[in-house]
Amino acid sequence: MFRTLLILMLQTAPPAHVTADDFASVLGPYVRETAGSGGVHAEWSFRTVPSGVTAPSGRYSLRVAGTAPVSPKGHVGVPVEVVSGGKAVRTVVCSIYIRTFEDVYVAVRPLRKHEELSADVLAVRRIETTTVADPYPVLAPVTGYRTRRMVSPNSVIRTSLIEELPAVRRDERVSLLVRSSNLTIGASGVAKDDGRIGEVIPVQRAGTKELVRAKVVGQQIVEVENH
Repeated sequence: MFRTLLILMLQTAPPAHVTADDFASVLGPYVRETAGSGGVHAEWSFRTVPSGVTAPSGRYSLRVAGTAPVSPKGHVGVPVEVVSGGKAVRTVVCSIYIRTFEDVYVAVRPLRKHEELSADVLAVRRIETTTVADPYPVLAPVTGYRTRRMVSPNSVIRTSLIEELPAVRRDERVSLLVRSSNLTIGASGVAKDDGRIGEVIPVQRAGTKELVRAKVVGQQIVEVENH
């Protein structure tokens, strides 16, 4: 009879209440590991504090679900699982706001389209980057890159705003290698477009109006296959 009563008491025990502090205990490490890595400082707060969340009586734990965003910032919904008896018994999506702060490159003056980057035209500043998309890492080199378009003063240098310098530039003279079987003939020409190594661009043979499609193989060097 005592055993039956004990089982009945366990079955009717009230559920445990999961508090906001419980959720914060797993959300804090999640934010630090995902949004606050690589020199980025991250702060977060609840947009909506979870309430009325219960778990089965007895021991339970919380964990961030594997479907959570991997690079979160701004308004984010983070799924948190309530685990009891070794399995997730409930998932609660926590609405939080993540602010990020990091060192970024900014332009110290207006930059022209296709202007080569250097330390003279950039400065490093620590700013809030919550709403800044793909800031170019300050630990990455800036030499060997140029702007894709005009950049205003004090604008953040973003990865999408820059590109590698071409190995061949439009309207510049290039060495033109013509390969035929086991024979390679050297000539000269004028590039009619910018090109990076591996790209194919139009080249005008020197002294003629003939255009050929040539592959960029080095600095100011292109190659054309003559079958």
